[in-house]
Amino acid sequence: MAPKEKIDLLTADFQCDMMVHTRYLEFHVTGTNSPENVCAYLQRVHELSLQHNKRRVLIEEHLEGPGIGKGDIFDVIAEAWLSFDPPLARIAYIDKADDRLPDALQFAETMAQNRGIPARFFSDREAAIRWLTA
Repeated sequence: MAPKEKIDLLTADFQCDMMVHTRYLEFHVTGTNSPENVCAYLQRVHELSLQHNKRRVLIEEHLEGPGIGKGDIFDVIAEAWLSFDPPLARIAYIDKADDRLPDALQFAETMAQNRGIPARFFSDREAAIRWLTA
């Protein structure tokens, strides 16, 4: 595994750390949970995937605060994920917050997949990496 590259995004509400792996990029996101922050960090993830020529990403989210609602999930997918050009090949996503509702994560995964976005949500890191690198 390559050394950890620290990335401070241009907002005080969250921070994103990145690790470069042979087949994918790994991001650990901390800070405040909001649709704006999620859109902003997803845009940054996409930019870095292009810079590093890696279209598979693992996002481990440690955002504080209540989960975003289904309407906001819809907006995030429409504004961030659908705008990726070129699209990411795979997005493995782990939400580490204890209070997130599984049905909201399932909704986000289903909505993304219905729009051709190769995203999956996991609770187990090893399962996420297996899917990401398959």
